Amino acid sequence: MRFLISHFSKYLTKSTNESLLVLYLRIVETIILKILTLNQIIMKFKLVVFSLFLTFTMSILAQNADKIIGYYLTVDEKTGAEKSQVQISKSQNGTYIGKIVWLKEPNRNGAPKLDDYNTEKNLRSRPLLGLPLIRDFVYNAGDNEWKDGSIYNPSNGKIYHCIIKFEGNNKLKVTGYVGAAWMGLNKTATWTKEAALRK
Repeated sequence: MRFLISHFSKYLTKSTNESLLVLYLRIVETIILKILTLNQIIMKFKLVVFSLFLTFTMSILAQNADKIIGYYLTVDEKTGAEKSQVQISKSQNGTYIGKIVWLKEPNRNGAPKLDDYNTEKNLRSRPLLGLPLIRDFVYNAGDNEWKDGSIYNPSNGKIYHCIIKFEGNNKLKVTGYVGAAWMGLNKTATWTKEAALRK
């Protein structure tokens, strides 16, 4: 303020009312400060709106990603009969995993069914009930699917690359493939979402 007064004082004549000039400069200063304050308020408002939008977007994406969590009924691909129930959950590192939690026929010859066809012989003593089935899936928002994971097939002991995608609200299309997905060397099964763990 003093700088402005000193700057303009050299243009003043004796007949000039310096007090009016000082008042004028103070008014200008007040207006400038109010404009700056308004700009700061607008900037803060924009930041708040952006933060809320970002939080909302992240929340929606998280909800979409976690939609896969739950219990799913699998069926025999040849007969269509109920076969097992798989529970999909979120691991500590944020990827999605799944295990067998129910079997239509859990026993064979009076004993629990085992992972008989596993290529690693030391794992063939594992019970099928509780067996890890899918692992390391991440959600791809652009394609609205879970990918980059793998699925284990206890029927032949092999592990396949896999892509999982919803068809409707309660059916999963689980596609296991060899090589790259675009090569067409794949097989798709449909899992139906259920409300709770089967007894």
